[in-house]
Amino acid sequence: YWRDWSSDVCSSDLPSTSNYFLGTDRKAWKTGIPNYRKVRFEGVYPGIDLVYYGNPAELEYDFVVAPGASTGRIVFRVEDAAPRLEKDGTLVLTTKTGEVRQPPPVLYQEVDGARLPVQGGYRLLAGGRIGFHVGAYNRNRTLVIDPVLQFSTFYRSEERRVGKECRSRW
Repeated sequence: YWRDWSSDVCSSDLPSTSNYFLGTDRKAWKTGIPNYRKVRFEGVYPGIDLVYYGNPAELEYDFVVAPGASTGRIVFRVEDAAPRLEKDGTLVLTTKTGEVRQPPPVLYQEVDGARLPVQGGYRLLAGGRIGFHVGAYNRNRTLVIDPVLQFSTFYRSEERRVGKECRSRW
């Protein structure tokens, strides 16, 4: 599956850039790549955007579910990891080098500037896939599913790989 990612939004440019000197072929090197505080991938699933952003401690990502969109479409797996859930809802990914733990996600809707909590968490699916179970919420409002990524890894969507080069629009 190929998608034109040019409509995606990179925001809040940071004053730094990154350089990637991979291999010995200077033509393949990438320099002056802008850094961003937030990157939004629009329509990763129908009606669902994926937003990556950082805080001082870790990389975070949110699934932003538009009114009427199906949260059941959000399905991913972590390559080379065996997932399991603990009783408290923590997602544990067992890899060759040990375990990676992701606390339960926070689900909410914003109403009049306030975050209203929504019950939910991770759910395990066949084939090592991971999705979310979501309690009752107002389907006429945007829903945010806010997991915390506590390590750097590559996520693979069931519908497509998630990732792209991001070019500044400003």
